[in-house]
Amino acid sequence: MAKKLEKVKTKEERIQDYLTELLEIYSVLDENKFTLVKPHLEQIAYMKVQLEELQIMIDETGLVERYQNGENQFGMKPSAAVKAYNDIIRSFSAETKFVESYLPAVKKVSKLSML
Repeated sequence: MAKKLEKVKTKEERIQDYLTELLEIYSVLDENKFTLVKPHLEQIAYMKVQLEELQIMIDETGLVERYQNGENQFGMKPSAAVKAYNDIIRSFSAETKFVESYLPAVKKVSKLSML
């Protein structure tokens, strides 16, 4: 039996899929908090897909690229994809930390209390 070929999702579809997951998680918030957090969730979904694409670029081109300034100055430097990845991951981390602060705390149940 042949495997069905999966349709490759567009960038917009992948963003929307992840956004849908995030919106489901954050649907527990009251309306005011949800309104505040929603634009951040949209940014997080966008950045996640951008990071995935940058990872593919980095895998294909490598972490460093060769440069030459003039005749005698040359060497290796981090690739543009690596720089972009580092910038976006920093923003992604800050955004996720911000929105996570709005989630209600999960009450931990000790194993002793379950006895």
